[in-house]
Amino acid sequence: MRGGRPPARSGQPDGCAERLRSTLAAVGLALAARLTERLKAEAVRRD
Repeated sequence: MRGGRPPARSGQPDGCAERLRSTLAAVGLALAARLTERLKAEAVRRD
């Protein structure tokens, strides 16, 4: 049962892979922003 997805080697980007990549990018950005906020709070607390 393939679900109608094109094969990965067709040269066209797979919709599922594109969605996963954008999701991972968004998660990475959110984590980076949260980490930056935490580091800023630590720096302020230290002063």
